[in-house]
Amino acid sequence: MIAVFATVRAKPGRRDDLIEAIRSEIFPIVAEEDGTLEYRVHEDLRDPELVLVYESYASKEAFIAHVKAVGPKLNTLGDLMDGVPELQQAVPVT
Repeated sequence: MIAVFATVRAKPGRRDDLIEAIRSEIFPIVAEEDGTLEYRVHEDLRDPELVLVYESYASKEAFIAHVKAVGPKLNTLGDLMDGVPELQQAVPVT
């Protein structure tokens, strides 16, 4: 299993739009992926422009397949993001 923690900064005042775009553009893709175990979007409690995404995949190959599937859709979200998402990859130890 591999976990991914993504940090995405929305352009000022656009966080709700970004979250809705993730729901409409990315969630349908994720729902069809066999190797995606969890995909959850969070709002940061202190930073009104920050969106955090927790993702887990059955394998590194499943993560790579996910990136290939959603990559083109991220371009459509670009107008809502302030910069590129930061990704941290991890494996569980407990």
